[in-house]
Amino acid sequence: VRLGLDMIDAMRSIEFPRAHHKHLQCRIGIHTGDAKSGVIWASLPRYIFFGDTMITAKGLEAMGYAMCIHVSDETRKELQGAFDVEALGKNTLKGKGAMDTFLVKDPRCAWESAIIKAHHQQLVSDSSAAQQILAGQSLHSAAASFNVPFKPKDNSDASHTAASSPERVVKE
Repeated sequence: VRLGLDMIDAMRSIEFPRAHHKHLQCRIGIHTGDAKSGVIWASLPRYIFFGDTMITAKGLEAMGYAMCIHVSDETRKELQGAFDVEALGKNTLKGKGAMDTFLVKDPRCAWESAIIKAHHQQLVSDSSAAQQILAGQSLHSAAASFNVPFKPKDNSDASHTAASSPERVVKE
């Protein structure tokens, strides 16, 4: 977490050349668990870490917020109170399912605005689901799409048949 905070500090010192007062930003995801490492590629050797822990950390980073450190429940437990964290609730990571995640609360992080964004996204998602249910649509059918064969209006041209024409995607 200290390394992540140092990285966030470093980002604030890097400005985009053509955009005045716009700084480089980063997202940081941290997960605690077993990891493997090794050298890959004989032609251009690289030392990398890989495994389920790295995939989870990558997912936390991808779901994270700019200038914030997003940690898993396992990492929060390992920190043992060394850093304050704010719960984001259950988040679904690809291949992992729902898991409790947290943001590190530190003055160097933009965690307060990230919490507001997270709660806003949850409200919008809950509101959208409620509107679909009230409209008599299930969540599944609202996202469904169907392939409908394209049939030209003029059937006089024999070269245009439904079988040889491209398909159009029609969304509900």
